[in-house]
Amino acid sequence: MLFRSRSRTELARLEVDKAEALLDEAGWIDRDGDGIRDTEIEGRVVPFRFTVLCDRQPLHLAAAALLQECLLRVGVQCSVRTVDSQSALALLRDRDFEACLVSWGGGVDPDSAADRWSSTGSQNDCGYVNHDVDRLFAEGRRERDRDRRAEIYGRIHDILAEDQPCTWLVWQQDARGVARRVARSEEHTSELQSRQYLVCRL
Repeated sequence: MLFRSRSRTELARLEVDKAEALLDEAGWIDRDGDGIRDTEIEGRVVPFRFTVLCDRQPLHLAAAALLQECLLRVGVQCSVRTVDSQSALALLRDRDFEACLVSWGGGVDPDSAADRWSSTGSQNDCGYVNHDVDRLFAEGRRERDRDRRAEIYGRIHDILAEDQPCTWLVWQQDARGVARRVARSEEHTSELQSRQYLVCRL
């Protein structure tokens, strides 16, 4: 987003010991010694395994491989299902996945993120619903004062960081050039996009 939180939201860190402790506390332990955690659900032992959907873009594949490696360190088995981009979009629309690794490019104005994070957003593949976020997007859309807008969208940033409707993995900042002869280029920024890589889960 263009306006980040002023509270300097703490980034998630790789803390293997803490992750293992949380999994133990939740009852996910390796009962049979195969290296994969499991738990008992309705009298049946269920291993902690899931499949992440991923298209064939090289950066996505690299991120999926890293995800597998990190999860295995704490006893969680993640399989990767690779499909072409069009198939991935169809599966996302139908919400036919356990987890998915996707990228998203947003416009410079933070209101462009409403498509993904408002409850009625056309790209809300995770099914995320938070009525405070809906209300803040509506307020931000109406507000003309830049500092006030910054505060509103910063609050959305904080809520998303707390709720974690997805797990942000990589932020790729694109650099674009604009010729000097282009007048008032700051008003024509809809095509200047940054790209986020994230994992959504249902």
